[in-house]
Amino acid sequence: MVKSEVQGGRAFGTVVGITTLVIVLLLIGGSAAIIPASDIAVYNITPPIIITVPQYNVSVSTSPSGLNPQPTGGGTYNNGTTATVTAQLIAGYMFQRWIEYVGDIEFPVKSIVSTSPSYSFSVTENRDLIAEYLPAYTVSVSTLPSGLNPQPAGAGTYPEGQTATVIAQPVTGYTFQGWTEIGDPVSTSASYQFNVTGNTSLVAEYSKNQYNISFSISPSGLNPQPTGGGIYYYGDIATVIAQPVTGYTFQRWTDNGKQLSTDASYSFTVTGNRTLTAEYSQNQYNISVSTSPSGLNPQPTGEGTYDNGTTATVTAQPVTGYMFQKWTENGNIVNTSASYTFTVNGNRSLAAEYSKNQYNISVSTTPSGLNPQPTGGGTYSYNDTATITAQSVIGYTFHRWTENGNQVSTNLRYSFKSTGNRNLVAEYSKAAGPSITVGQSPGVKGTEITAGETKNPSVPAKSEVNAKPPVLGLIIEMFVIIAAAGILKYLVVRTPKLKVDVKKLLQINIETSGGEILDKPELRQYKVNVDVKGGIEKL
Repeated sequence: MVKSEVQGGRAFGTVVGITTLVIVLLLIGGSAAIIPASDIAVYNITPPIIITVPQYNVSVSTSPSGLNPQPTGGGTYNNGTTATVTAQLIAGYMFQRWIEYVGDIEFPVKSIVSTSPSYSFSVTENRDLIAEYLPAYTVSVSTLPSGLNPQPAGAGTYPEGQTATVIAQPVTGYTFQGWTEIGDPVSTSASYQFNVTGNTSLVAEYSKNQYNISFSISPSGLNPQPTGGGIYYYGDIATVIAQPVTGYTFQRWTDNGKQLSTDASYSFTVTGNRTLTAEYSQNQYNISVSTSPSGLNPQPTGEGTYDNGTTATVTAQPVTGYMFQKWTENGNIVNTSASYTFTVNGNRSLAAEYSKNQYNISVSTTPSGLNPQPTGGGTYSYNDTATITAQSVIGYTFHRWTENGNQVSTNLRYSFKSTGNRNLVAEYSKAAGPSITVGQSPGVKGTEITAGETKNPSVPAKSEVNAKPPVLGLIIEMFVIIAAAGILKYLVVRTPKLKVDVKKLLQINIETSGGEILDKPELRQYKVNVDVKGGIEKL
């Protein structure tokens, strides 16, 4: 209470009880003023006025009663001042509100004045404030498997009887199964509401998702297929392996066209269903062809680069003078047909083997049956050089070689390349046979021996042997008679170290035809059979 007195026109303030505020009413010239006690001024006021300020009691308590710690802020307050009461935190309880009972004493009415633990108000009367509490319980949440994120929502402290809502969150790779409490299922809904009646520990149980890892292969249908597909749990490590495929080369693993790996073995963490593609490229192989003997033309066809699994056809061409025999590879026969078709599955080097054609060169005479027959006939390989030679036939003169009536050569010896079968004819005409005259002296006719005759001439001493027509080399079976100007002047022993006495020549037989001397076609040589009964001496 504040008591003020004014004496002798001066005012004084005396504080009684509460000292923080003194209200003094001063009548100064008919004016009124309110001043604090610390600023009490001395005024000449007559007569003195005494002012009294009311005080009120604010009491605080708890419901249930006796909880500790008690609320703060209770006490005595001057009218109009502000009081603040604060409900304290109490273990096991949760503050609900401030209440007070108002109205008739016999039938008071409960009035909620605040739901905030700290309540401020202006004191204008006595007040009996009660901090209401309810028992508080803890609601805890967790996951199984433990540690999943995000954690369920709704954990906290709840007053008894309040409705709590816990919510299981979506967790990547897991599917919510239900809420359990101490192992007992309480709900299969992700959002679970319940009345709090005590401490509650709830577990949001999840199961790992299972995902299918499948794959395809490109180009489709290749075998063997990759390995490693199947059902996996979320977070597992899957390894898929592309297998070697004959005729193809693995390129990469893709997922919806996006490259994942160029390694045949690809490992990854499973986080969802996946369809992986093992991509292969078709191998290409080189097919080369050649001929044996090498360099024959035209070359075989079909050489080039082929995709694996495609069909290649190589064809040996007709080659003049050669006959196709077979296709070989590394010396091994692979086909005997000129056209060889096969499936390409690797590089190949194929050789078309040919053999030279064999041709028959036949020789004959016209007139037919002359002897000796021409030489050089027989079988020749393509492009070999054949040489046929017309022989000296007694009584005949060689004219030419013909084929099908056409002249091919006038030489006794005819050489040519063998390119086909040929029938060659040595044509002769009948000629007068040569004769040999043996006389005693030059110019004296002696015994004349003509072709085909056999005589025993009288061979005087120092006789000469003459031959008609002129012959350079008259060949005797054992001797060569060399003549000049148609006169046989010398008897040359064919076999070395023999000497012949012309006187002892007893018999001469001349063949009926002569042959040209190759280097001197104007001269001819004749073969003569001579019987010698003596006159031969060894030198």
